[in-house]
Amino acid sequence: YLDALKQKPNLADARQAYANLLTRTNRSENAARLIDQWSREEGNQSDALVLQAWKLRQENRLPEAYDKLQAALAQDPHNPRALVELGILYEKMNFPDRSLVLYERVLIQNPNLFEVRERVKALKAEGKKPPLLDQ
Repeated sequence: YLDALKQKPNLADARQAYANLLTRTNRSENAARLIDQWSREEGNQSDALVLQAWKLRQENRLPEAYDKLQAALAQDPHNPRALVELGILYEKMNFPDRSLVLYERVLIQNPNLFEVRERVKALKAEGKKPPLLDQ
């Protein structure tokens, strides 16, 4: 991840993966510094906000994570990282129908996202359905 970030410092996937690695290997403080540094450098860019939201979700600070994701989507309503993270957050908040809508939206943009496809399958297997629109 560090090699990728040296070549492309704003590569969101590498930042996310590196922060996840640091968190899973009991180096949460290092992950927090990485995220905070990137957020300062990038200001309020959508991907930086998504990474902040991810960190807040890891800390179980769900309302704050939600606010960051709303800010990210205000900047870029089609940001797949923000939509997936919001879907995960909705699942944690027990709104799986909302998660399903977001995941399906992401899959329209990129049907090759295996983990998102698997979440959709799992939710549908549990009998979850997207909410119906009033007509």
